[in-house]
Amino acid sequence: MRAADGAFCVLLALAAVIGGSHAVAGIPALLAIVTPPGIAVAQASSSVPDPVAWLVVTAPIAPGPHSPQVLRTERDARHSLAQAR
Repeated sequence: MRAADGAFCVLLALAAVIGGSHAVAGIPALLAIVTPPGIAVAQASSSVPDPVAWLVVTAPIAPGPHSPQVLRTERDARHSLAQAR
């Protein structure tokens, strides 16, 4: 490590010891200046959205090598099994 790097680290540690609490106390004020107003406001909603999206196919799909396929995940299979019971 060069002498300038060592001196910087010593001064940084000394500044943290002397004024670290003041710097930490000023973080909320700095964030209020830097961030736009209302960015951290929670958006409350009384309705919970359905985590499952259903794909309804009304016409029969002809089987073939290029026909569309709906792939099912393990979670979808468990959900379908739970609804069948």
